Amino acid sequence: MPGKPTPQCRAIVLCDVIYRDELSKKLILVGTFHAIYTMQLPAVHPLMSVYLAVTEGQGEYVLRLRIEHVETQQAIFETKGPIAFESPNHVNELNVPLGGLSFVNSGAYDVQLWLDDELIGQTKFSVNLLERARHS
Repeated sequence: MPGKPTPQCRAIVLCDVIYRDELSKKLILVGTFHAIYTMQLPAVHPLMSVYLAVTEGQGEYVLRLRIEHVETQQAIFETKGPIAFESPNHVNELNVPLGGLSFVNSGAYDVQLWLDDELIGQTKFSVNLLERARHS
């Protein structure tokens, strides 16, 4: 078999926070979302988490998680690290907590999941600028 198999992304979910139930070991995702609303830019989002589920890998890979503004392709967050699979049937579930992300632009953002420099999954969310209510 030439090379390692390409892992498959089962899920990328944005939420406020992720908890693990210690009895069942299940993850609990609280406050899932696909949009952030703000009164002004730049805006700092206090806390969000990214849930990732990846499977069908074999051995070790380099995982890269990147969040970028779609129009400008400017990254607002990027991290890299190792990820290992015991077998192709193993599902890696990851919780990536992110605090204090700064958004300069409104519009669409991509959350990209790369393994060994190959894009295996992505999802989009938007940052929306709300207009202030006018007082007559």
